[in-house]
Amino acid sequence: MGTHIVQLARLVGAAPVIALDINPAVLERALELGADYAFDTRDDGLTDKLAEVTGGRLLDVAFDAVGLKVTFEQALGALTPGGRLVGVGMSAESPTIGPTVMFGVTRKQVLGHLGYQNADIETLAKLVSLGRLDISRSISEVVALEDLPAGIEKLERQQGNPIRILVKP
Repeated sequence: MGTHIVQLARLVGAAPVIALDINPAVLERALELGADYAFDTRDDGLTDKLAEVTGGRLLDVAFDAVGLKVTFEQALGALTPGGRLVGVGMSAESPTIGPTVMFGVTRKQVLGHLGYQNADIETLAKLVSLGRLDISRSISEVVALEDLPAGIEKLERQQGNPIRILVKP
C-alpha cells in the first residue's frame, strides 16, 4: 500500500515525497517508485532529517499505511501545525494521542480511510493503463490456488521480502 501512496502523492504534485519504513528493501523500492527521500523510522535523528528536507516545516500530510500504535504516533508527531494524518493501515492496537487540547492548539487532523468507491477503480485502472501508476511492483508472486498455503507461509516468514501474493484460480 505504501508504494501506491508514494506514486499517487507524486501524481498529485506532493513535494517532497518522503517514504518511511524499517526495511531497507522497502525504502529502496519507494525511491525507485518516485519518493524523493526514504528514511528508516528507527533513526534517532529522524525528526531532524524530516525538518531538513521540508525546510523546517515537517509534514503537511502523512499516510500511515501500517496502522500500528508506533507508526500512528510517529506520523502524528511528525506533522506540522495544521497537518493531516490519514490512517489507511489498520490493527487492533490503540495509539496514544495525548490531550485533546493538542488538536485545538496545533490544528492537526486525523482522518481514517477504509475501502473504495467504484469510481476509484475506474480512475486507478486508467492510471495503470496510461503507465502513470505501477502496480506490478506490489505483487511479488502469483500462486495457483492449490499453492496458497505455501504462499501464506512465505508471507508469514517474510521469505524473499514478499509484498503481496496474488492467487490465480
